Amino acid sequence: MAKKKSSFYQTRFHIAGLNEDRAAELIGVPVEEIRQWDKEGAPAMAEKLLLLWDRKHVGHEDWDDWLFSRGVLRFKNRRWTPKRILELTGTLRTPERTGEDQNVARVIHNFCGKACGRPAENRLFF
Repeated sequence: MAKKKSSFYQTRFHIAGLNEDRAAELIGVPVEEIRQWDKEGAPAMAEKLLLLWDRKHVGHEDWDDWLFSRGVLRFKNRRWTPKRILELTGTLRTPERTGEDQNVARVIHNFCGKACGRPAENRLFF
């Protein structure tokens, strides 16, 4: 009978969806240590770090480098509050939009359409 995997493995693989290489990179340890933790368990802080990363990480395809931090959506040096996202998607009206804001609005609109599966007029954003 196969030996049961540790709670660290369950968190790493099933909750955070990370492979061994990515988990090692995030935590700052060698891959061999991740493999050992998968079998024997890890320090509590390593598992908590993965859970914290998972809470902030936007875990959808094509959303690499996007994260949530302190109530805003961040990408590189840009940030959007929930109110601004609503403005960009047309749910709230504002007098002007920049070209970059329109591109972001299109990405958010497309993402929410796929995620929600409802017509745009019936969607709630974030």
